[in-house]
Amino acid sequence: MPNYERLRAEFTSRRISLDYDTGARITGYVAAAKPSTGPVTLLNLTKAKIYDGTGRLVEEHEALSVVPNALVGFRVTDGPGAREWAVLQGKHGPYVVRVNFILGRPAAPTTALTSQLYQWQDGKLAVVEEFPTFGGTDVAVYADDRGPLVAVSNSLSADVRFQTDTVIYRFTEQD
Repeated sequence: MPNYERLRAEFTSRRISLDYDTGARITGYVAAAKPSTGPVTLLNLTKAKIYDGTGRLVEEHEALSVVPNALVGFRVTDGPGAREWAVLQGKHGPYVVRVNFILGRPAAPTTALTSQLYQWQDGKLAVVEEFPTFGGTDVAVYADDRGPLVAVSNSLSADVRFQTDTVIYRFTEQD
């Protein structure tokens, strides 16, 4: 993996452009490079803009976390399609939280699903934990003085009612 130390050392608080082989581009201001020491595996950008290969603005975000490393492949994960996902930086590297929405057709959905926490292991994402979601619509990662927290917004109960709670999980890593 290339050393992206310059992203931390020289570009924090500066506007950068991340260019991709398709011509797509992400621009924004570097708010943080994580972890705080060693190779950079995650960038937190502010005022981020995502452009497609033709230069057309696709999305804007007040805050966006990106992995600056070169993508070496991708794969379809098992199970239902994800509605939302977020990257969580742990002591042992990055994790991906995937929140599932529904399975089936909108007219007859199954909302009581299992969502996943993945960790990059041996060149691929591996499920390290599963948790229940009910029409999961959003996920946010933040931290307090005791470490990372994951907030999951649910929308539909098992009987397809808008009566579900948002759940906040404390992230703890196994050594």
